[in-house]
Amino acid sequence: MDGIRLNALVIGARAAGEADKILTLFSVSGKLSAKIRGVRKAAAKLKFAAQPFCFGEFMLSRRGSSHVVTGCTPIELFSGLLTDPDRYYAGSAVIELLGAAEGGGENAPVLLVAALRALESLSMTDAQPQTVLCAFLLRALSALGYGISIEPCARCGGMLPAKVYFSPEEGGFCCGLCPGGSEVPRAVYDALRLAGAAPHDRLDRLKLSTAGLSGALKLVCGRAAQLLGTPLKSAEQLLKELP
Repeated sequence: MDGIRLNALVIGARAAGEADKILTLFSVSGKLSAKIRGVRKAAAKLKFAAQPFCFGEFMLSRRGSSHVVTGCTPIELFSGLLTDPDRYYAGSAVIELLGAAEGGGENAPVLLVAALRALESLSMTDAQPQTVLCAFLLRALSALGYGISIEPCARCGGMLPAKVYFSPEEGGFCCGLCPGGSEVPRAVYDALRLAGAAPHDRLDRLKLSTAGLSGALKLVCGRAAQLLGTPLKSAEQLLKELP
């Protein structure tokens, strides 16, 4: 029986047996499933470690091809996500994307850092939840090799004029001289450009128009659902709060 220590984020948990749970953990190595015993009991010492958004140092034992959580030292629980429905939905969309992404590979460390920074912004700052989620999705899609080309024109490489078009085939925005694509309101394009360029620790300074942010989040969520093959249900709930 081998012992493993790893820093990981809980991105999912489901009941197993009478008092256990099966956790989905995301670390720099990707996704890993592990059983955690007795945590559905009222006095369970590791109850916190079986909650989504828990980021901690997990101690695991390996038994054959299975893993069992034997201990956890919390690093951050992101409890601020529980104080506001929009922040909770945005945070849930972050971990949904991690669950939909490939289980390992070189993109896992980048995805984990992006997710932790997004959860930090949602839990500990006044940044708009929709802005944080939009910025995270842009970074995550880029890490997965599906980056949205915002500028210059994705087709001809020229400067983008006031009127822009989004081309799913090109994976980005195009100018009016290039055929194909659907016109996107300038406010939506600007919201995507600003959210994608802003450092994570300055997202709270970014105040985007409601119309621009709503359109930007719809576009990037739709793109993520198309590429990952599954909708981000929590993001859809968040979008209901916008006009």
